Amino acid sequence: MDTCEPSYSATSSLPHAPASVPGHVGVTDVIRIEAAAQAFRDWDHQHGGGACHDAIAGYLAWAQRLLDARTTDPVADRHRTAVADLHILAGWTAFDIGRVDRAHQHLGDALRLARLARDDVLVAAIGYRSGRIHLHHNGLDMALADFQSGQHAAQAGASTLAAAVLHANEAWVTARMGLTSDTLTALGKSMDDFGRSDPDDAPGWAVFFDTNDLLAMSGVIHTELAQSVDPSFARSAIPALTAAANGYGPKMARSKTFSLIALATSHLIENDTDHAAVVGAQAIDMAMTVRSSRTRDRLLPLRSTADHRRGSAGARELSERIAGFAAMSPGCGWAATPSERTCLSGNDSLCGTVWRPPATVD
Repeated sequence: MDTCEPSYSATSSLPHAPASVPGHVGVTDVIRIEAAAQAFRDWDHQHGGGACHDAIAGYLAWAQRLLDARTTDPVADRHRTAVADLHILAGWTAFDIGRVDRAHQHLGDALRLARLARDDVLVAAIGYRSGRIHLHHNGLDMALADFQSGQHAAQAGASTLAAAVLHANEAWVTARMGLTSDTLTALGKSMDDFGRSDPDDAPGWAVFFDTNDLLAMSGVIHTELAQSVDPSFARSAIPALTAAANGYGPKMARSKTFSLIALATSHLIENDTDHAAVVGAQAIDMAMTVRSSRTRDRLLPLRSTADHRRGSAGARELSERIAGFAAMSPGCGWAATPSERTCLSGNDSLCGTVWRPPATVD
């Protein structure tokens, strides 16, 4: 299967798997895998899944082979956890480029290894990732079941930060369902859990969930309530999302993009179309830097909201800019089917990318 990769060597700083597989796995080998996972995770946050999925898949293939090597029982469990974490990353980045079936396969492999390692907190991470995939595709009942299952695992693992992540996402689902009371209860629990969490004891997969991310989630949740229940919720969404978008640095480009999209949506709901157009333009500019089909997927509903207000010049401008973005699909368009041989814009120089066969089979 072909993938669209940058023509420059932007990924050269990503971890590369060693050429050989040792016959015995020790702590040093596992630490190498854990460090690689963190590097991949950081790259994904900043550049999107399309910028690192192939690299993760290649490294994962090597780490998976190490599972057959000799080791001690304590190292074996830590190794299984590390490989499961790589599967989660492979699944998450596959989801980020629209390869949902592959994403679920990786998450299934991750769950098997996490259970073998008796790592409840990692099981919670899998519930979170799986739930987000279902939520993105509007499978609300399945998303809620995944988040609640993950919540039980977080509690079993005594991780209040993991619990905060799961409660916040449960609130997101119930907000989309239009269940105001359930939403505000879950969001309150997330805030309580977050307040009791210890940043120094945060699992690697949940480190992203800091004060700024909680603020962003609160804004997104209130934007959902404004759409599903009462437009007045947009008034509380706007200050939270404004602060969150300003708080995200360049290393969290995708999260900032999502916050700006939700912020533009809330401004439209408030009929502040000129401000929505400005914020929406910022979201598009940021999305241009991230190789993620999810940015396009989130912008399209914003365009629909703008189309309902086409009497405003700002709303028309925003709708047209989103249409142009979707047609061009920057970064060779991860929303396109992977077998396509050209950028959606029909202009390779505009995309700034070239097609090449992947270095590994995923």
